[in-house]
Amino acid sequence: YLARYIVKSVIGFLSKEEEGNRGDKISEVTLASIKNAATGITADKMNELISAEPQIEGRAWRIQDRLRRVKEKGERDLGATTLIVGHISEEGMLNLLVIGDCGFCVVNEETVLEHHGSVADGAPDQISLPNPDIDELEGKMQMFKIQLAPKDKVLAFSDGLMKGQYKTAEALAKRAQELLAEGKSIQEVNAALIVEAKGDTSQWDDDTTSIATGS
Repeated sequence: YLARYIVKSVIGFLSKEEEGNRGDKISEVTLASIKNAATGITADKMNELISAEPQIEGRAWRIQDRLRRVKEKGERDLGATTLIVGHISEEGMLNLLVIGDCGFCVVNEETVLEHHGSVADGAPDQISLPNPDIDELEGKMQMFKIQLAPKDKVLAFSDGLMKGQYKTAEALAKRAQELLAEGKSIQEVNAALIVEAKGDTSQWDDDTTSIATGS
């Protein structure tokens, strides 16, 4: 819920920038968005966000449990989130900002080009609200700039995918490359990684990935 709130703010900021400037503005607008969240997210706002969550079968009780915990803790601990924000320019330049223990990889059918992220080896702290240390956070933000080729694929994933069968972004990247080499689409690769990586973990909120393709 925190990540969604922040990302919506990031998108709002970036939409006001010229296309050619958006990649270079990611760190600036992300910090501004986190500051907005620090002042705009209250216990009541968290309750509003969580209450709006679709009551997907099997998750209703988890949502109610989260509502209960927010109510009990009040403003003292509204939660924490990891975050990865990316922008691909018209020329295929990928700009990525990573905060916390999420990860990403860039692969194609032939090789693994880039990978980052490992829960097993430790990772920077997540964003905690309502009182994030903005000065400290700015020093922990990791920025990546990668030129993509037409057949390159980018997967960005939460820490939950590195707590099951695969412990690192490198392991996930190798598996993604193998699946692409077998002729699977990036959507099929994404679905397979979720199933394989999740295993028997109960972290339902950490089992998703985002997808972007090279230009």
